[in-house]
Amino acid sequence: MDKVLIIGDMHLHSKNYGAHKNYSEESLFYFREITNIAEECGANYIIGTGDFTFGRFSNLEYRLEVDRLLHRHNELTNGNRYELRGNHDYASYGMTEYEFYLEKGLLKKSENLQIGKLNISMIDYNQIGKVAPIIEKDKINIIIAHDYLRFNDDKGYSFGDYIALDNMEEWFGADYIICGHIHVPMVFEGNIRKGNKKRKVTVIYPGCPCRPSYREGRLYETCFLPLIKVDNNSIDVELIEMDLWKLEDSFVATDIEEEVVEKQKEEFKVNISDIVQKLNDYEKGCINIEEMIMSLSDVDIRYRLKAVELLREGIEL
Repeated sequence: MDKVLIIGDMHLHSKNYGAHKNYSEESLFYFREITNIAEECGANYIIGTGDFTFGRFSNLEYRLEVDRLLHRHNELTNGNRYELRGNHDYASYGMTEYEFYLEKGLLKKSENLQIGKLNISMIDYNQIGKVAPIIEKDKINIIIAHDYLRFNDDKGYSFGDYIALDNMEEWFGADYIICGHIHVPMVFEGNIRKGNKKRKVTVIYPGCPCRPSYREGRLYETCFLPLIKVDNNSIDVELIEMDLWKLEDSFVATDIEEEVVEKQKEEFKVNISDIVQKLNDYEKGCINIEEMIMSLSDVDIRYRLKAVELLREGIEL
């Protein structure tokens, strides 16, 4: 049985950033954990979704550990250690760490892989529309990319500008799409259309274990490591969940508190606005306004009480 382990964006970095207490220690911890998981599950292919690092390493001890772990990856997979090129793997200042490890032969660049009934296409950052995936009719087709991909009618998280999957005819026939670039772990389904046909595809964002920036406002405590098992004519995709450090262990507490306060303020604004909207839906002059507010049982009691308090103080909502 062949086993392909997919790693989300690692964002390895030897300095602190993003309000972390010790980013270098935490990032190496996850890289070791992923290496151990790869060994335990018997992965003979490892593919990273890009953004291997965030800038150049400035610490030789850090580099030695990354070197050691990449050597282990290559020993476990007999050299089948691939990494997509993410947006952070390009730089104007010269060679990136991604390019350095390509040159050393510890990483392999994106390519198409055929493993039994499995067909994998890898597409680097900003190459969608320039590089087409290879879709095989009689195989399970998996595309691994480093871009923000979603469906137009997706009601989940929004992360700004995206590439819509709905009418990407070149990708019609894909069974799974595994994406880097967006750090939050997610799984959802949708249909890619081609003419009058439509075909369902499962989209997986493994997530970035290092959670580089706390202020993204998207907090998660686990990330996924998709494991693709290829056994003769059968393909199985398993999502291994990896626990992450507790937020208080990862981030400086004051930054967490500030973020929570801002979130609560925003939540309060939304709920008070909801109350105002519901008041507008009532016929005016029917009953006492305070009674009207307190009768909105589907609104949290804290917000009803605050709305009454503001009403009594004469503050315009």
